Amino acid sequence: MKIVNGVLPSSPEIREVVFAENQPEYLRMPAAVVDYGDGTVGVISRYKLSFRERLNVLFCGDLWVQLLTAGSPQPQLPSVYEPFTAESSLQEAEDRPRKKRLSPQQVVDSFRETFLKSYRKG
Repeated sequence: MKIVNGVLPSSPEIREVVFAENQPEYLRMPAAVVDYGDGTVGVISRYKLSFRERLNVLFCGDLWVQLLTAGSPQPQLPSVYEPFTAESSLQEAEDRPRKKRLSPQQVVDSFRETFLKSYRKG
């Protein structure tokens, strides 16, 4: 699995940063930093799976996400769809045209709803 530059190609207006850029002991990680409002900030990174990894996901259906934190668990929302596009919405995704842009309020509402559902289940 390789990290990909250009985290959100459909949302170039969102600021991107590179974590560990000048820290050779760590892997550098390009990421988009998104302010959802109300003090909620998200960090999004993007990865490209190798052919073998794609086959593993296809036939086994498992994807592990390991998150390193500074002592406290953090909420996560893994996805195979680019955020802020219609594909990323959990509601009516099949009925929407591909790459339809969501308004900022729709993005915040969708994120909150999805986050709260997954947080309450966990």
